Amino acid sequence: MNSLQERIDLVRISIKYILFDLEATRRENAQLRKMLEEGPPQ
Repeated sequence: MNSLQERIDLVRISIKYILFDLEATRRENAQLRKMLEEGPPQ
């Protein structure tokens, strides 16, 4: 039973890392889209 709890904890931590990475990717994507819309620097 202890091993099951450890695996559940590991899954929870993994999900938190994945969500953190997803949010960072979304922010980066939005920033890059904004740069593309603005065009090249003048």
